[in-house]
Amino acid sequence: MNKFQQLVQGIRILFVAEVFCFFNAVFAGQPPKLTADEGKCLAISITDLSYEVAIRRLMSISEVRQWEALVKKNKRHVSTISSSNNTVFHDGQCFWEINLYEVTDGQFLRWNAYQIGLNKPLAYRLDVVNPEQLISVKFSPNKKTGVANE
Repeated sequence: MNKFQQLVQGIRILFVAEVFCFFNAVFAGQPPKLTADEGKCLAISITDLSYEVAIRRLMSISEVRQWEALVKKNKRHVSTISSSNNTVFHDGQCFWEINLYEVTDGQFLRWNAYQIGLNKPLAYRLDVVNPEQLISVKFSPNKKTGVANE
């Protein structure tokens, strides 16, 4: 190894050490470890297919279909903002938490938030007053939205 290669190797080692120190400082130590089930939840939720299934299940809920019909009757639109949706893990299950919005004159007005099961056909509506409280809702199969229990 010549002097130039030794210099390059030394710079690489310093760079790696600085990057390690930077990230260690940013994360203030070890990030929290996920349980095996939480890891599976994260892995499942990364696929676009799981999100599409959750949206279809969400749109098969009777109260959501009724609200959507009312919004469309008033010539407005229903939307989800995918960046505001995420997965949550509780009671041994993985859920997509999806917010529904009414789009009025370019403004997004949040109507409700739902948690839709990834592994099982479970659905909860988050209580408006107390978001920690989950209200169980039922899917209702519909020819337009497909089979709810995919």
